[in-house]
Order: sequence, then structure tokens, then C-alpha cells
Amino acid sequence: MQQDFYVGDALVQPRLNTIERHGETTRVKPRSMAVLVCLAEAQGEVVEKYALMDAVWGQASVTEDVLTQSIVELRKAFGDRANRPTFIETIRKVGFRLLPPVKSADSKRGGSLFAELRRRVSRPALLGAASVAVLLAGAVAFLVLDDRGRAAAARLPIRPSLYCPSSTSATNPAPTTSPTACPKKCSIRSR
Repeated sequence: MQQDFYVGDALVQPRLNTIERHGETTRVKPRSMAVLVCLAEAQGEVVEKYALMDAVWGQASVTEDVLTQSIVELRKAFGDRANRPTFIETIRKVGFRLLPPVKSADSKRGGSLFAELRRRVSRPALLGAASVAVLLAGAVAFLVLDDRGRAAAARLPIRPSLYCPSSTSATNPAPTTSPTACPKKCSIRSR
């Protein structure tokens, strides 16, 4: 999660390693920000200490004290206290969790579906899709309409149906495909 987000009323900017709350911006260490991002991704669920250490420090040999220092730094940035937490709660012998809800900065600012699409889809992809849509619409219009705006189907030649009145009864003539198909050589008429 590299996009900005809110934890309660605090704006978190992972790319800048900053937390802004009540008009004050606090810069935190990159590892502390990585801990906060892991907690935010858990959406209020408890994240075990060792899972946090693996996610942030990987295979590096670190102790729980390094994680504790990051939590202390984050609490200080939020103005939080360990004995009465409002942001980061310690679950003894297990791990930590964020108490306030985590929301996208776009949704907090009233972001729309279009803003979400702009964030997810690159500008060249949007331009390419729009170009293809315009070309398809033009091709359909060209094929369907002629230069006077009439349907192209009106321009197609209509092959008259030919009937031989003497092949069956006079009230129900039999259809034929060519004038030479009439066995009695009678006059073929279009119907």
C-alpha cells in the first residue's frame, strides 16, 4: 500500500514517511512506516510480532526491541499512549493492531469512481481505449448509414420473388428462382 490513507483523523503518506494530524506533520523512519502500513493492511485485525518483523525486516536478524522502538515512534507521531491506546493497541505476547478504521485518502476527500479509475489505470491506456472506442463507433456508423443518413440496407438491391402462376393453382402460385424455371413457359411476374 503506497497510496495515502487515513488512520482515524491522521493522514498517512507512506511515500513521504509522514503522518499529519491536527495540522502537524511528523516524519517517521522508513521501517516504522512499513510497520504502520502492515498494520493498516490488516484492517484492525491483530498482526503477530513475528509476522511484522518478517514483513518489515525480512531475513535480517533483529530482536523484538527493534519492533518495539518502531511502535513507540508511531505512537509518538499519533500522540498515542500505550496504557490508554487510541491508535495502536498492544496485544500482550501476541502482537499489535490499529484501533481506528483505515480509509483511502481519496475516499476521505470525496473521491469518485473516476478518481479511482485514474489512480488505477495509466493515462496512455485510457487514451488508447478511448481511441479504439471512437474508431469502432465511426466504423459502425460508416457501415450502417449512407451519406444521406439512411440505413445502408435501403441501398441493397432487392431481388424480386418470381412466381409461376400455372405451376400450381392460380390462387397459390409456386415460387421459382429464375424465369426459365417455369415448365409451361408462361409469363413470370414479380410479386
